[in-house]
Amino acid sequence: MAEPLRESQRYFADKAEAYRQSKTHANEDDLARMISWLGPNRGRALDVATGGGHTARALREAGFDVVSHDATASMRPDVLSDAEALPFKSGSFDVVASRIAPHHFPDIRKFCREASRVLRPGGQLYVFDLTTPIVKEHAAQIDEIERLRDPSHGHSWSSPEWRRALTGWNVERMETSTSEMDLEAWIARAQMRPEREVELRRILAARPNLSGYGLTGDGKMRVLRVEILARK
Repeated sequence: MAEPLRESQRYFADKAEAYRQSKTHANEDDLARMISWLGPNRGRALDVATGGGHTARALREAGFDVVSHDATASMRPDVLSDAEALPFKSGSFDVVASRIAPHHFPDIRKFCREASRVLRPGGQLYVFDLTTPIVKEHAAQIDEIERLRDPSHGHSWSSPEWRRALTGWNVERMETSTSEMDLEAWIARAQMRPEREVELRRILAARPNLSGYGLTGDGKMRVLRVEILARK
């Protein structure tokens, strides 16, 4: 088992309920947009790194036959495995979805190859996640902040990095945006040690805006998002 996967499992093992209660992950507008992007066809869907299960629930309520996946047993997925080694036969799914999770994956190229393998011809990959700007200095600082809050954070993949990983796919949509959340809830969900929380707050105060990422001044934390729909 790779060390990044072990780190992710250690981090999330006692935080499952916090993520099930997370308003950010359960955002109804975001989930409705996912369903809209996927279009009218239904079939079998795989929710990779399901976390609190919000994506699986939204897909199921929209009429998909859903299999939930995660690397952490406490998240109660249907299937437990690494996102880069999916234990399914080739051509098993019509949709692979992963929300607010790929920043934990060590290599999105491997994830994209696995998604392609388990999708049927014409199948869709939907991704919604943290991202970083093309300004490398800002990208590095954002990853530093995210890793301080969450030691299992790997890298928030930029749009160019996703496009390279999706070579050979038909990328139908790729959009970047910002998203705001309550700062205190964002910090509390991580259940940080006090000294890490102090350092996080210090760094956020010292770096108020990194290409749109950072504190808003009204008790909110603004992060950068990328949303992708690609067809095999």
